[in-house]
Amino acid sequence: LTINKQIVAQTLYNKSDKINIKAINNGLKRQNGTFVYVEGQEGDEVDIVTSVNTLEDLVASDFAFAVPENTEFALTSVVSSPKGTKEELSVVKDLIGTFTTNYKSSGSNRAKNVETGASKLNGVVVYPGDELSFYKLVNPFTKENGYELAGSYLNGETVESFGGGICQVSTTLYNAALEAELEITQRFNHSMIVTYVDLAADAAIAGTYKDLRFKNSYDFPVYVEGVCSNRNITFNIYGVETRKEGYTFNFVTEVLETIQPTTENIIQVE
Repeated sequence: LTINKQIVAQTLYNKSDKINIKAINNGLKRQNGTFVYVEGQEGDEVDIVTSVNTLEDLVASDFAFAVPENTEFALTSVVSSPKGTKEELSVVKDLIGTFTTNYKSSGSNRAKNVETGASKLNGVVVYPGDELSFYKLVNPFTKENGYELAGSYLNGETVESFGGGICQVSTTLYNAALEAELEITQRFNHSMIVTYVDLAADAAIAGTYKDLRFKNSYDFPVYVEGVCSNRNITFNIYGVETRKEGYTFNFVTEVLETIQPTTENIIQVE
């Protein structure tokens, strides 16, 4: 008897999110203006190569002929350590990026979605070299996950959907990340203009194909704080200020073309 090692390995890889116990990284919690260290937790993840090789040896042995149906085979696992140390996280003190938008004109459902989205980003630590995916942190857009029905853009129209308003959360975070000069790895504009930021300053979220992602290209962790107060949403990004005193920069929007809507006359004959 033999096994197809490639298929077995691919199967384990595809199911890794369900069968692995991922480590919870050491992190921070901001309380009363100061940072408190939060200890993480070790994980237990399948060693795919060792497990496949062990299974291959078992199937090829004489023992395989005596194994009854539906016998369980124990996979080999390894302990995974959480990222970050207390010393590494202790350097996170400086505000390196911040941005605020207003949602006072939003209805109660949209306001709740904005606040829910901000809460799911609040307290996230991005370690050097790691990439933050906004969509992974805020989905699924369901009532069970804290979202309500509210207006959102779809193919040039406004429709009701769970999580409507989440793009204001991603847009606010996007601008804070720009202020922190983090490396933006993925960002999409909306199909129509949004009113809570300047032109070209938005960041749309749609399914799994429009995401906001940025990478921590610094050599220190960065801490994301998302807070809502008086119908304002603010994202603060903390790390280590390495830029020279007096250093400034700004973003300029350039309109390349304005396309006016056309009018089509329809005559109905009865």
